[in-house]
Amino acid sequence: MSYPEFTLFQFHRDGHGSRRDRDALPRILVTGFSGDYMRFHLAGDAWVRDAHVFDAAADDELIAGLAPEDAMKLGIEYERVRQRAQAL
Repeated sequence: MSYPEFTLFQFHRDGHGSRRDRDALPRILVTGFSGDYMRFHLAGDAWVRDAHVFDAAADDELIAGLAPEDAMKLGIEYERVRQRAQAL
């Protein structure tokens, strides 16, 4: 999984390290959605990363690391983006 860095995770920005080791669950924390992109933090990483909702929904590794409620949010955003793309 290789997604571009968006910004430092807040704890890193504040100089406190990630506070989420690599074994933390959920492994992937969704921090929000912006346009057609999902922003997420991977446990143990310093960065919040961006993934297009279509790419994220197709990435089995990414989906497997999400909490059920985050997977649901991604599904909702996926459908919103898909419907908008069909309308164009």
